[in-house]
Formats: sequence, C-alpha cells, structure tokens
Amino acid sequence: MKATKILMMLFIAAILFATNVSPQEMTKEIIIGCETSLLTAPVWVAENKGYFQEEGLNVKIKEFDSGKASFAAMLNNKDIDICTVAQTPIMFHSFNRNDFVIIATMVYSDNDVKVLVRQDKRIINPLDLTGKEVGITKGSTGQFFLDLFLIYKGVISSKVETIDLKPSELAQALVDGRVDAICTWEPHLLKEAIRRESTYFA
Repeated sequence: MKATKILMMLFIAAILFATNVSPQEMTKEIIIGCETSLLTAPVWVAENKGYFQEEGLNVKIKEFDSGKASFAAMLNNKDIDICTVAQTPIMFHSFNRNDFVIIATMVYSDNDVKVLVRQDKRIINPLDLTGKEVGITKGSTGQFFLDLFLIYKGVISSKVETIDLKPSELAQALVDGRVDAICTWEPHLLKEAIRRESTYFA
C-alpha cells in the first residue's frame, strides 16, 4: 500500500508540473485523458482512493479506448491537460509536431500486446499469416508490435493485409470472422467470446 501511495504521489507531482498549476490554483479542474487499460490502473487507483483530493487537486478523467485516441484528443482539444499514452503514438505524432512533452513513465509491460488468430483459419504457425487479413489500429503499439513480430518470424509483411480498426472493434471483428487475426492489447482481449474463437501467438 505504501508503494502504491508513493507511486501516486509521483504521478500527481508530474500532473502539477505538466499543467503548471500553482498552489493558488489548486482548485482549477485538471482533465486527464486516460485509456481504459490495465496499464493505466494508477490513475484509476488514485481517483478511487481519493489521492487527488488529498492533494487538493480537482481532477476529471475522460475515458478513451486507446492511448492513441487520448493523445490525439489532447493535441486537438485544449480542454484535456494531460493524457496517458504509449511510445508508439508519440513517435508517429512527432513527425508532424513537437508541441508536447513526456513528463513521466509509470508502467512497463512485456506481455500486454498479443497476436490472436482464429482457430478455424488454419493458421498453425506465424508463416500461415501470409495472405491473411490482420486487424490492427494504425499508428498504435499494435501496429508496431505486428511489424516486429512478422520480421522476427520471417513473414513478409507486404504479403499480410492489415485492416485498420478502432481498438474496441478488433475483438468483435475477429469473432465475426471479418479478419483472420488481430494484433492488440489488454483489456480488448479479455472477452469470453474472443477466448473461445482464437489462439494466442504472442
């Protein structure tokens, strides 16, 4: 519990730094764009435990189905002061603009993103993805992971067709058979229906 509280205090300090909130402005509403993901749990824990309020902060959380979406909303909507996002969307946006900064890293995972395939598509090993349709969210960590996965497994990426879908749409697209496989992250992979229909590759 103590470690969690320390992590929250560091996160709150980062918010104060990023939003330039002075002690006199502590009642000003701070809006956080936050992905509804397991990796952003510290934000939800801080809200649930009242840590923001304890520090005199008036925080409002806006939910998004991906860090990419929360980041884009922050860049295009001045109402959002800070957001949670992975490195890949930051990298893609950095080619076009530089009016944002990374203020903190709060989590690391080496098994959050996965490639799932339908069991009825005769995809036994990664090479069987050749000629198949794979659902991804372009500009996200899912796209980056799939590219690396295909290279590592010796699959020619140009022979794999990618279908751009919102993160919240990927699981249902796989269940419905609109794509042969998907590459995305938790919690979009936790649904019972997708577990019945699919097999994990990574």
